[in-house]
Amino acid sequence: MFESRAFNLLIGALLLAMVVSLSFVTLWDAIPGTFYRDGRGFPHGTGTGEYSYENGNLMPREWYFRGRLHRATWYKPDGVEIATEKYTKEHRRSGLLHTPGRNYQEQVHIRILP
Repeated sequence: MFESRAFNLLIGALLLAMVVSLSFVTLWDAIPGTFYRDGRGFPHGTGTGEYSYENGNLMPREWYFRGRLHRATWYKPDGVEIATEKYTKEHRRSGLLHTPGRNYQEQVHIRILP
């Protein structure tokens, strides 16, 4: 009887380890701190992307969840916040485009792909 119980516990532990491993593999991109951009510039994972002006201040800070833009906050070169936008899968992104010498109110419309 003891051998049968030990065998059942071993099988149960192995199955649990497999389920945990598969869950981690399939959900890794939802773990905070996994954000990166691939060689073509496409976002993957969960975390923040930050871009800076030449003076080192933030331009936009973008929050991503599983590779999709979730929220973005835009800043002027002096560090003052201009706007914050939240995005959904159906939302068309309208971000602020900054090119030196241009108006901050200029908007860029980009469709977020599913």
